[in-house]
Amino acid sequence: MNNKYNLKKNIYYAVFSFIINIALVFVNYKVVIYYLGIETLGLWSLLMAWANVIRFGDVGMGNATLHFLSKLNINTDGAKIQKIIDTGLILNIVIFFLLTVSGYFILSYNLENIIDDKNYLILAKNILPILFISVFFATVSSIVFGN
Repeated sequence: MNNKYNLKKNIYYAVFSFIINIALVFVNYKVVIYYLGIETLGLWSLLMAWANVIRFGDVGMGNATLHFLSKLNINTDGAKIQKIIDTGLILNIVIFFLLTVSGYFILSYNLENIIDDKNYLILAKNILPILFISVFFATVSSIVFGN
């Protein structure tokens, strides 16, 4: 049987992507606890929640690429598929880079409104760049695994 839509492979990739993302959350927390201490995990989680607000800017861009790809036959539309993947990936990287940089500056200028304790405020300013880089790569990797 010729599976022109590659359904089985796409299901495996979706499951694999989900498992990797869940594993990364646990590894991320373990690293935060190891290097910054258990008391910092709440701060990390709070900042991660705020940083993930930039994902609202996604507006389904990653899924839009998948939508166009799902209509094509992998046996006859190889060049068109590659062009859509390349365009979607580049566009998503640029959009999420701009969202990440914007989100970083917006959150860093408003940290005083979120965090009252000056010690945690200093720590938050130090971990914010790492956190936004993490969000950026997690978002881009989900697009890559989705395609």
